[in-house]
Amino acid sequence: MAKVESKRESKRLGRIEVITVPDNAITRYVDYKRSAANAAQYKYKPFYQDINFVQEILDLQN
Repeated sequence: MAKVESKRESKRLGRIEVITVPDNAITRYVDYKRSAANAAQYKYKPFYQDINFVQEILDLQN
């Protein structure tokens, strides 16, 4: 536990943030990304440090 606390104090480990999205939103986002590019090349990575893609997910719901 001391290792985690040390990393948080030194800003090497950020706080955890949970963002909820509607049902099937991620599936729709992945399908959209795969259809817009080479499907074999797109890999969904759920633990991004940069969460700017969340707005794209929400935009696809409209």
